[in-house]
Amino acid sequence: MSEPYDPSPRDTSFYPSRQHSGGGAVVLPARQELLAGRRNSASQPQPQPQSLSTSGTRHPPLSSDELQSHGPDPQQAKIEAINAELDQTKNILHHNIESIVERGQRLDHLDQQTQALSVSAQTFNTQSAKTRRQFWWKDKKWTIIIALVLILIICGIVGGAVKGSEK
Repeated sequence: MSEPYDPSPRDTSFYPSRQHSGGGAVVLPARQELLAGRRNSASQPQPQPQSLSTSGTRHPPLSSDELQSHGPDPQQAKIEAINAELDQTKNILHHNIESIVERGQRLDHLDQQTQALSVSAQTFNTQSAKTRRQFWWKDKKWTIIIALVLILIICGIVGGAVKGSEK
């Protein structure tokens, strides 16, 4: 089975006697399982990590003392990097959720304002129609009064002219 594609170069300097001359990085079997996401310690026995040296012979795995003497554990560093990335992603998601909740609250507030404005607009429309009718009647009253006064004046003039022509 071929190794999974991993575009990042491997730093194998912490394994001084385990350098691979083939140009590619040395990937331990446990790392392969971790990369493939198939690591399940309860169902499968874990193989001992071994790699090929330049001469092609297999070396036993390094002890924890050897690993500590050669620098930090690369898997632990990758796990910490992944955890840091997960924390960052979690923070971004929390920020996005808070933004969505705030947006929902603003939308609710806008909806309430819209409903209040709609009620105000209906009230204004009713009041303006009522006021328009009142002023229309007031204008008509004055028109009727002026028309009656003019009719009385014309009747008086006509009545006076008729009486004056009779004499």
